[in-house]
Amino acid sequence: MNFILKYISVIFILLMLLSGCVSQNDQSFGQNFDHLKAAKTRVSLGLTYLKNGNYSQAKFNLDKALEFAPRSADANFAMAYYYQSVEELEQAEEAYQFAMDLEPKNANIANSYGAFLCQNGDYEKAKKYFLKAVNTSSYISSAETYENLALCSRSQGRPEDAIQYLRSAVNHQPGRSNSLFLLSRSLIETQQWQEARAILRRYEKTSQISPQSLLMAIQIEQGTGNEIAAMGYSDMLFKIFPNDPVTKSMLTEQQSAIKVITQKPKPSVLAKISKKTAEKVEPNPIENSQSNALAESQRNDLITSEKESKIQTNEVAQPNEEVVERLAEQVSEADILQTPDFHIVANGENLYRISLLYNIRMQRLIDWNGLADASAIFEGKKLSLVAPSVVE
Repeated sequence: MNFILKYISVIFILLMLLSGCVSQNDQSFGQNFDHLKAAKTRVSLGLTYLKNGNYSQAKFNLDKALEFAPRSADANFAMAYYYQSVEELEQAEEAYQFAMDLEPKNANIANSYGAFLCQNGDYEKAKKYFLKAVNTSSYISSAETYENLALCSRSQGRPEDAIQYLRSAVNHQPGRSNSLFLLSRSLIETQQWQEARAILRRYEKTSQISPQSLLMAIQIEQGTGNEIAAMGYSDMLFKIFPNDPVTKSMLTEQQSAIKVITQKPKPSVLAKISKKTAEKVEPNPIENSQSNALAESQRNDLITSEKESKIQTNEVAQPNEEVVERLAEQVSEADILQTPDFHIVANGENLYRISLLYNIRMQRLIDWNGLADASAIFEGKKLSLVAPSVVE
């Protein structure tokens, strides 16, 4: 499983340590030479070179830093990070451990050491250092470390532990979009649909709509049995992101569902898409094997396992047009709902959310109201929910 762990200490050091011009012969400063200050400057230079990909100069400056201040925790941490970057893992662990021995209460180093251990499969030891970080009273990045704890728990196959850590992350930083996304995804994987929906709504307030968030919304509505809402999200995914790998993987599932439709009295809601939409995003048969691999790889981090998900497939089939047309008619029937003639836009609402509320396609709302685009609404605006001909 691919996941990204945050190295908070690196950023902290880059921002806080001094930088400036350094003589190649620091010893020329004589007896008044400040070894600790010189070490900090060398650390700053070394990490800057490392960030820019100049590994030889990074190592030169970090070696100098340790020469000036061999018991500097920051210098040893910086060298650990260098060794990690060049995949010299044994030296990296030694440097991390020595840095922690020098400053046992340094939460930034503890978090980074935990991330290193987790990436290398030492999950229990990693958690020890993550918890050391979050239990440090002066530590200001607890949300990010709880997120690391969650990712580490996921790697161990402990989804409930991951959920608890992500809840802690959100408690510490309620608007942290990445934590909200991961929490909603984890709740979907454990079929805790109602909380997953509530967390996804919070995520939508902090981030732009994405194929991944729409996919999660589809899964939630499927899980709760609300196929009309799931169909609305599905239509939106195909309309806004027709060429995204997530969308193409859904089309693959639809085509597979259509192929075996005679064996399934109630087809998946994901197969209920109009012929027009299916044709718009139909994959190139020449690229079938590549698109399958790409879609499967991207979905691994976004959706539940095959036992829970209806999206994963290894086959791309051409759609049965007759079946697609019949399914499109079923979707049209779902549009025949009692709705008011108008809607007054409330604070924080967008056209996307309104379209889902009334199960009306967003483009229809744009056309019926003469909008330039989906962003052309504002609080208090009166939106028509019926075609102009009906109003007349």
